[in-house]
Amino acid sequence: MDQIFATIRLENALNGPVRVVETFARVDTDMPYLCLPATVVAKLELASNDARLVELTDGSRVWCRYVGPIRLQLGQSQAFTGAVELGDEVVLGSIPLSALVLKIDHATGKLTEDRPPRVGLLSIDEL
Repeated sequence: MDQIFATIRLENALNGPVRVVETFARVDTDMPYLCLPATVVAKLELASNDARLVELTDGSRVWCRYVGPIRLQLGQSQAFTGAVELGDEVVLGSIPLSALVLKIDHATGKLTEDRPPRVGLLSIDEL
């Protein structure tokens, strides 16, 4: 399957819209985390007080700074997350993809909503 890319909006959740980056991200469900290059971390002025052990595609493992908090937006979907500082491209991994309630539609190669049907459930407006 071809690689999937999406335009995402990243915002420092502590500083609000003062620090915003709109960027192209590669979707990779084999990577659990949102991965940000050091340049994006610096632009967003993200803080780090933790680290994560990340397994790379070659099987090696590296410790990466874990930064955040980040408000992530893709289309109408939004979520709050952290990220690992890693590499030279933005990578949207499985955890933030799930937080956005999105999945890969393998038939079309595009991202789609991953919301279950609302059978038998009432919305707050219907109560």
